[in-house]
Amino acid sequence: MIPDWALKYKTKGTSIKYCRGKYYLYEVTSKMMEGKSYPVCIQKYIGRITEEDGLIKPEKITFTLGIDKVVPILNLCDEKAIEKQDLKILNKIYVLYVNKSYYLGKTSDKEKTIIKKYLNLENNKVW
Repeated sequence: MIPDWALKYKTKGTSIKYCRGKYYLYEVTSKMMEGKSYPVCIQKYIGRITEEDGLIKPEKITFTLGIDKVVPILNLCDEKAIEKQDLKILNKIYVLYVNKSYYLGKTSDKEKTIIKKYLNLENNKVW
């Protein structure tokens, strides 16, 4: 059960989640996605709620997207040309696809070297 001090931050279109002893506030909507017969839940993190400080908004806002917006980087490569040891690393890397561009998150120097080996980053719009 969510305590009253946290419930006062819940408004229409929001959800409070309890995880590891802390309360978190999310904006929640649903959207029909192509190829799915049911609406997909889309959540946007708003902040953490504490009894002492109230709603604490983060420095960066994050959100979750439908799985069709997150693409394995292998989809952009010719898998037949990839060396076996590189395939293990590339298999774990995903990119975000937004507005016909691919965005790559924080990667190690080793991962960047392997990605550059198989992709022309400018032509594929991967950053």
